Amino acid sequence: MSGRGSGIVAVALAGLAVFACGRMPPESGDDAGTPAAAADAGAPATAADAGASAPAHVAGRWGMREEYADNPAAELIQTGDVLSGTLCPGGLPGDPNTDPGGCGPLTGRVDGRHVRFSAKNFEALVEVDAEVSMDGSRIGGTYSVYGVTMSTAWSRLEDGASWFDPNENWPPDLLEWSCGDPPYNPGYLLTLVDDPTGSAEFTPDRKYLVVFCAGIAGDLGSFGGADLHVVTVDGHTTTIVAGPVPETTPTLPTELTLHFEQSLLVRVDVVTPSGASYSFRADRSPGGTL
Repeated sequence: MSGRGSGIVAVALAGLAVFACGRMPPESGDDAGTPAAAADAGAPATAADAGASAPAHVAGRWGMREEYADNPAAELIQTGDVLSGTLCPGGLPGDPNTDPGGCGPLTGRVDGRHVRFSAKNFEALVEVDAEVSMDGSRIGGTYSVYGVTMSTAWSRLEDGASWFDPNENWPPDLLEWSCGDPPYNPGYLLTLVDDPTGSAEFTPDRKYLVVFCAGIAGDLGSFGGADLHVVTVDGHTTTIVAGPVPETTPTLPTELTLHFEQSLLVRVDVVTPSGASYSFRADRSPGGTL
């Protein structure tokens, strides 16, 4: 099954929880809620909010790239501003390489470009709160499970596709760091070292996590497949340009440039929707702890 798991687990890393196929989740002491309750909680506060703009078109099949995980996927069915459908932790049914175990019915709402939906995968309540790009090709925002929230992005799947192949357009010298448990895939911690425009969208006081799993994922959003432009010299990746991609949530970058030495990440340059640029120093995260 191409290394894809049959279950799902939440991994807590100093305030960052990540959802991975391969094992059943740990028992939870309380019920986080139901998809219906989450949808009600995410409803517009007023009638004016609901009618501010026509709901964006988001119906269809979507795939997500996520830290330390196989690829969640969703089938969104849209009736006006109401969403229903299916959310799966390891790809939608219909492909022999996906594991549809743990799929759950989703409910949600679309308010203009604001998209919210939730579902239970196994025993975990999964919630997405995001914005769809103007061209309708990308959804970016937050993904929450077990009460912990991470940045994420979703792209439309091609007709008939059930998931994003984690090795699509990914350089072979970086595969050893792709899609594993945290001790083997701790990722990189980024420290802001240059803010030439003084835009202050990032702070040097925070560490930003980036991991390689089905592409690039972490606190700066998700990129993979056709998003990536790879430069390799003598078998070693020297640069990956991710994007530019359509703007979704204003806090998620639209372009990353990753610089490598001997296949290890050393610097990341970032462009945000505001047009501001930043540079970060990259250091290996110490064994899965931040």
